[in-house]
Amino acid sequence: MLTFFTDPYKDELLYGTISRYHYYAGNIDFKDTLAELFGKNSVTPTLYLPSNLAYLSKQLSKKYTTDYLIYNHTVYPYYAPFVTKKTQKAVIEGMKGDGGKMLYNKIGITAGSICVKNGIYYCPFCSKEDLGKYGEVYIHRLHQLQGVILLYSYNKV
Repeated sequence: MLTFFTDPYKDELLYGTISRYHYYAGNIDFKDTLAELFGKNSVTPTLYLPSNLAYLSKQLSKKYTTDYLIYNHTVYPYYAPFVTKKTQKAVIEGMKGDGGKMLYNKIGITAGSICVKNGIYYCPFCSKEDLGKYGEVYIHRLHQLQGVILLYSYNKV
């Protein structure tokens, strides 16, 4: 169980929260952070639909339930209305467990699609507001959604 975790901000992607945890924990190797949060360093963190959230929630002593993380810090709620109940259940179970990349195909986000955003997007006005309010900026999930047009991005490596 973790004794410290960076609390997610409103509308922050879990990916950003984990990145901030990595920074504040002082870990040098990201694999150490993954082992601390997910019990193994082979987990591949994803921007939109992370998996292994049941383990992470357990590490956080249930301060944040898996459902809370899914509905408040992933893009799942934005895509769920457009898929069947069966697919919704499968995606949620995949996010709680080791669903991995199948989540993207199930929800309809496929690699190589037309108009797919590439990178992490931010709004300079929101960033300025975040900096004044929290002393740091964070990754807003709304800014990452397809169809939300922002002219600023940080291309991920």
